[in-house]
Amino acid sequence: MRKEVRMFGKKRNFIIEENALKDGRVIILFKKGIIEGNVYIPKVEDENVLKNIRRLKECENIKVKEEEFVKDKEKILKFAKRKKCLIFISGKKEISQDNRIKVVNMDELFEELAPTCKPGDERTVRIVKRGKDEKEGIGYLKNGMKVVVKDGSKYIGKHIDIIIKGMISTPAGKVVFAEPKYKE
Repeated sequence: MRKEVRMFGKKRNFIIEENALKDGRVIILFKKGIIEGNVYIPKVEDENVLKNIRRLKECENIKVKEEEFVKDKEKILKFAKRKKCLIFISGKKEISQDNRIKVVNMDELFEELAPTCKPGDERTVRIVKRGKDEKEGIGYLKNGMKVVVKDGSKYIGKHIDIIIKGMISTPAGKVVFAEPKYKE
């Protein structure tokens, strides 16, 4: 007989608001079995959100329940207090000032979990477009972080090895500056 192992203790109640469902990253936490329990989601008709709901329903050790109230902030808060729910949101939305209600912003969570880059690190990136400077190429790391590659415009559409030269934080997120590992 296989003993059930839970990564983070007991099963819990969760609310996933519509933007977090649309974003889809929250599903990773359930798919990987990191968290489990009852999941309350909004009833929606958006096809992109419905795809993510199907993915969520495929996860083991959770029960997904669609609820009308999940679109109403006040009803969400009352329900969250009563059922002791953890609420997943996405975007700059402020949902609660009440410290008894736990809210996880997926943008902030993934920003904290994103691998950091430091000067000298090597990565592979696909150059997708020209940068502000005619010679710059723009690519994105697997975590979505923008990479500006010096002399990278000639590699548009190609994967290249790069060396990280620096990084800055902007209101839109972190931007990595790099140059091709191999010079032509």
